[in-house]
Amino acid sequence: MVTTLDLAEISKITRSRTDFATYCEFVHDRPLFTHQKEWAKELQTEGCRTLIVAPPGSLKSTLITYFIEWSIGRDIDDTTLYIMNVASQAV
Repeated sequence: MVTTLDLAEISKITRSRTDFATYCEFVHDRPLFTHQKEWAKELQTEGCRTLIVAPPGSLKSTLITYFIEWSIGRDIDDTTLYIMNVASQAV
């Protein structure tokens, strides 16, 4: 089956490769909230060593999962350490 992409979709695909917020919206249909944009900016800093501490329900795990996906897609040799304090969440 052949799918025809319009220019808007092609543009989003191209921007998704370099822009994490566009990736989240295009791939997961979930735009980032303001607080997530701040976290994402920090995560994208070269040589980043970031600890995110926020209340339950603030979408930390979601953001980090998306970020790891995006990072692997950009550089398969990139290393990310993902630590959680609840064993049941660390799937």
